Amino acid sequence: MATWGIHHSSISVSDEKASLRFYRDGLGLKVVSEQTERSDRLAEQVEVEGASVRCLWLETPGSNTLLELIIYLEPKGRKFDLACNDIGAPHVSFLVDDIDEICERLWSMGYRSTSPAPQDVDPNLQPGAKTIYFRDPDGIAVEIFQLSPELRAQGRFYR
Repeated sequence: MATWGIHHSSISVSDEKASLRFYRDGLGLKVVSEQTERSDRLAEQVEVEGASVRCLWLETPGSNTLLELIIYLEPKGRKFDLACNDIGAPHVSFLVDDIDEICERLWSMGYRSTSPAPQDVDPNLQPGAKTIYFRDPDGIAVEIFQLSPELRAQGRFYR
């Protein structure tokens, strides 16, 4: 048996509306499912006694990859330091066709990036690729990544 793909990534968020504004309205992801759950199975699986959650499933257009935004209704979670080097700190990277367009949209919506403009990726790894990080409403690092034209044409994410 082999692992053959990633079903989804999940991020715990504090505010459904604020997160949808960033991920749906800013990045263009599409909400494909919503659910609320409170069960012993859930509490056991996430190791949170009495867990009650609301889950929003978003798909990245043109792929089968999902992002789950999970809001803990009970018990409420706590914020932690979200520096990229903190153990366990999340980081999600989204592939985009036009990094400049996405940056302009996010900046116009008031989101901050960690650098003033997209940066070239190491030319030894992906000549022509560009990347930039933004912070979502909860301070989670979100990378915006534009593949090199060569790899994009090949439908590959890496060399």
